[in-house]
Amino acid sequence: MMVRQWAWGLALAAGVWGAQPAQAHPHVWIDARYQMQVGPDRTVRAVAVEWTFDEIYSQASVDIIDTNQDHTLSPDELQELIDGAITRLREWHYYLDLRQGSGRDRRVAVGVVTERRATMEKDRLVFRFTVPLVRPVPLTDGPLLLRGYDPTLFIGVDPADGRALTLSPPQPDCRVETSLPQEPPSRPLMGGPTLVPDKNVPKDIKPGTEGIGFAFARVMTLTCGTEGAGQ
Repeated sequence: MMVRQWAWGLALAAGVWGAQPAQAHPHVWIDARYQMQVGPDRTVRAVAVEWTFDEIYSQASVDIIDTNQDHTLSPDELQELIDGAITRLREWHYYLDLRQGSGRDRRVAVGVVTERRATMEKDRLVFRFTVPLVRPVPLTDGPLLLRGYDPTLFIGVDPADGRALTLSPPQPDCRVETSLPQEPPSRPLMGGPTLVPDKNVPKDIKPGTEGIGFAFARVMTLTCGTEGAGQ
């Protein structure tokens, strides 16, 4: 059990390392896709998330979590992996920051993830889970800003190439724009140059806070008109 905890805890470091980053740069990378689930009243009810981990961490997961030593991860091993990770990520808002408007007090509260699944696809570990919103958010009450980031910056969460944010069902009057952070991090697979001087790294980043990851997160901005729903 301790081996399993270490393996997924290494990638989801906030839960294991006490949110005290040893170095202010990502050690693990995630390509992320998001799908906002829209109700018939044109409100966002939940966000479906897909994380694809980098090759090195994916292989490490196979090597460490493979309890029967067959060099693959069985469905049961994968489920145990994501169950533990999602449990630890709850107080960290599942690395999901959704806001309506630009004010820092406009962060949308998220509920508890109940739907989750892990797979191995082309030698990369993939997590899929759905984050419900505590209250539905109207599409027409202002732009929605979505960021994915680890507050400790131990993990880099990047929007995947292509359409990283979509809506289900599609909304014809909505558009998505993705902007780069002011100082986008470089992308070595294991470590790299320190992005924040050690003296500026907080020693205790609390769950639910922006930490140092917020400043380096790409922003996906969803803007919708007031016309009818559907496509």
